Amino acid sequence: MRRSIKMLVGFVCALALFSGCQTGSGAESLPTFAQEAPAEDSAVHTVQEFIDAIKPNATVTLPSGSLVLGDGSDQPTNNPYCKWDWGTLVISNVDGLSIRGSGKDPSVLTTEPRNAAVLTFTNCRDLTLSGLTAGHTQRVEACEGNVVNLNGCSNVTLKDVGLFG
Repeated sequence: MRRSIKMLVGFVCALALFSGCQTGSGAESLPTFAQEAPAEDSAVHTVQEFIDAIKPNATVTLPSGSLVLGDGSDQPTNNPYCKWDWGTLVISNVDGLSIRGSGKDPSVLTTEPRNAAVLTFTNCRDLTLSGLTAGHTQRVEACEGNVVNLNGCSNVTLKDVGLFG
């Protein structure tokens, strides 16, 4: 019985290959594999737009001027890739994310809490930060938090990035 099934499967495969070659339409009838989704470019102007734009294969363009993240107490995160942790925006499990400045005037990403990191990335791949500046808001007292944390990330590029605080 098994031998008959194997022969039948082999015959069907051979017939499918032969008919594709005979008609010349084999290339069109072959299944195609899903291609990666093209990068989505989002220009953001608010913290909520910034959070909503974070996803795999996305390019997020910051506005000119300063975007203050705050401590997250007034920003909901319905985004599965973002959460607030002790005043720090944590971006997790995102592949192919690019965050860049506007390119016209300086784009500055800051946070209020002195003990929070401005951005934390966890388990992200193919991450690019470019053309922006990040740090803690200007105050007399020193800050205690990091600016950018990278935890378990790979293939990270920082290009033309200024860090302060």
